[in-house]
Amino acid sequence: HYSLRSADGHIANHLRAKDVGWHAGNWYVNSKAVGLEHEGFLAQGGQWYTEAMYRTSANLVRYLAEKYGVPLDRAHVIGHDNVPGTTPANIAGMHQDPGPYWDWDHYFDLLGKPFKAQGRPASPLVTVHPDYGSNTEPYY
Repeated sequence: HYSLRSADGHIANHLRAKDVGWHAGNWYVNSKAVGLEHEGFLAQGGQWYTEAMYRTSANLVRYLAEKYGVPLDRAHVIGHDNVPGTTPANIAGMHQDPGPYWDWDHYFDLLGKPFKAQGRPASPLVTVHPDYGSNTEPYY
């Protein structure tokens, strides 16, 4: 539906939100989602993910979430790499973006919904919240 330029965060709108875009590789997810494509190449690390891109993306997602009643949490704001394959055979061909270099913690701060632990002491719920700066993953 949208693409975002790295250099200045410029947003281009390609489809109306009521139209289904083929962006996530899974028809069910595509038919219930608005897709944002962020300019960049995974093999070049996080250099494409500029502050301008983070900020305009967060502004757009906040606007869309309010307009369509979507909760601002990781169950509803996901990366293409979080979309499940439709069959075990096609999982290998699914998207890998935004990949390990996208700073979700910073992104949710910009959305005004910083991550916080949700479970109580006796709860089986676990919050995985690594420090982005020291939790680097190599990408090949």
